[in-house]
Amino acid sequence: MQCVSRNSIRVRLLICADSVAEAERIVDELRRRNVETEFRRLEQLDQPRDSLLETDWDIVISTCYAADGFSGLEVLKFIKKNSLEIPVIMFCSDTSGQHALTHLEAGAADYICKYRYARLALSVKRELRKINESCQRQDDQQKLRESEDKFRQLADSIADIFYALDRNLCVTYWNHTCEELTGLPQKAVIGKNINDIFPGFRNSMVEKAYQRTLTEGRSFTFEHDFPYKGANYIIEMHIFPYTEGLSVYARDITRKKEIENELRRRNELFRAIIDNVPVMILFYGKEGRVEFMNKALEAFLGWTTEEAKNMDFMSAVYPDPHYREYVWGYVKNATQEWQEFYQTTKSGERKESAWSDVRLSDGSFIGIGIDLTEKKRIEHELQESRRLSDIGKLSATVAHELRNPLGVIKTAAFNLRRKAVDHHLDKYVNHIDKKIGESDQIINNLLAYTRIKLPHFKPVDIVAIIRESLDSSEQTFHASDIQIEHDLERLEGVRIEADPFQLSEVFINIINNAFQSFDHHSGRITARGWKEDHTARIEIEDTGKGIAPEDIDKVFEPFFTRKSKGTGLGITISRELVRLHGGDIDIQSQP
Repeated sequence: MQCVSRNSIRVRLLICADSVAEAERIVDELRRRNVETEFRRLEQLDQPRDSLLETDWDIVISTCYAADGFSGLEVLKFIKKNSLEIPVIMFCSDTSGQHALTHLEAGAADYICKYRYARLALSVKRELRKINESCQRQDDQQKLRESEDKFRQLADSIADIFYALDRNLCVTYWNHTCEELTGLPQKAVIGKNINDIFPGFRNSMVEKAYQRTLTEGRSFTFEHDFPYKGANYIIEMHIFPYTEGLSVYARDITRKKEIENELRRRNELFRAIIDNVPVMILFYGKEGRVEFMNKALEAFLGWTTEEAKNMDFMSAVYPDPHYREYVWGYVKNATQEWQEFYQTTKSGERKESAWSDVRLSDGSFIGIGIDLTEKKRIEHELQESRRLSDIGKLSATVAHELRNPLGVIKTAAFNLRRKAVDHHLDKYVNHIDKKIGESDQIINNLLAYTRIKLPHFKPVDIVAIIRESLDSSEQTFHASDIQIEHDLERLEGVRIEADPFQLSEVFINIINNAFQSFDHHSGRITARGWKEDHTARIEIEDTGKGIAPEDIDKVFEPFFTRKSKGTGLGITISRELVRLHGGDIDIQSQP
């Protein structure tokens, strides 16, 4: 008989009923109670052989008086005669106790009065549970027999010590390895107490473990120093209880312990060395999974070795997929040549380092790295210091050399305007004054770049500063047909620690550059702002001509400009001021 799944309420029924309608009524009522059925109706007395013997039914439901004069009792007798293990549920209209008792004594699984379909469904489900339990017991018994067979095969072929003891600690099994190691054949030890075979076990921790196994019914595993025939062995013992006593599996691990102790000593030496060398060491498998990082690398990246093992390390350290592919290509090539890379740390900081990689014989890799962060910082500061020093000297010289003649020209222009009688000269004098002002502004920018001061921090309303900067620039370029728009509602009420004068200079420089990007003095400038985590983000967008791709990386360089006039210092000064505020500035362009 096929077992029914515990997770399914589906049954194969043979129904012995007076009519097709009654059988279908039974099936419909069962389905209403979540019992899906596959069924056949038994309608003639000669059908049981075909229906019961040739089909694997789960349950038979029979009325007391079925078609063609045969009864439910006859169905029960046929099932019993043929030793069929199929439960029969009687579903009858006779409610007398004697009638029910007769059918139950004949072997019916249950007797239910007609039209009590809920009770019938419960009875069907109960019988299904019994079937499942019976099948499970059969499966368990079969598995137990198979397990016992495998156990015997294993015990006969095992290369380590294996023996079994009864509850009096007398030997009941002794494998070939026991014979070879002790020189005692199986026939000589079967039935003997283990303490008589190995007197050293008496009153030892081994005997105590035997007794605890028998008393507590649980297994024990331990290592034991075992002197035997003039030598000292370290034995790893596993003691397991079973119904008739206990079994012992033991292995000589003397050599293994010697190797482990030597490996432990070498590992401690290795770890002490690599954790104290002033370089970073990374050991990772051939698929890029981290297996070990030394303390220098953990401090550099911020992740521990255990954290790195349980994450996508390459994606975290190299978030850009193209750069990550480039780095992994270098690792797989393992040329052992030093190369510089930048990494993203756990805190999101970007750091630089130099690495050399070595491929091992199993396809894994060892990387040796040097932290370049401090070296790069010092180099950058040295370059900046030299550059600022040179620019400072140049600026001071230019300012000194230009301001004197500019002062003379300015005085001459003033006198010319005051004494001139030809008013046609006014436009030329005005032009001279304008150029003097522009020249003076260039000198001021030069001096400002070389004399940038630390910010004077105080709480400021960031939105108010942006709007004032927009108004100031709009007044400067009032003659242009450029629309000013802003979307700053998400920053309303946000106050930051900043120098309001330096921050205003930054925004005015950027907005003025946006105004100057329009060839035809028409277009749109949009200022947007929002709060992201604990950072205020400002975006100023213009519809001007943009920046050529080859110039985008040069915009922040001092004195770089494509304009016909100007020093190219406005954006450079803005970046320095933003950095002094702990921020960053970026430019994107679509020409």
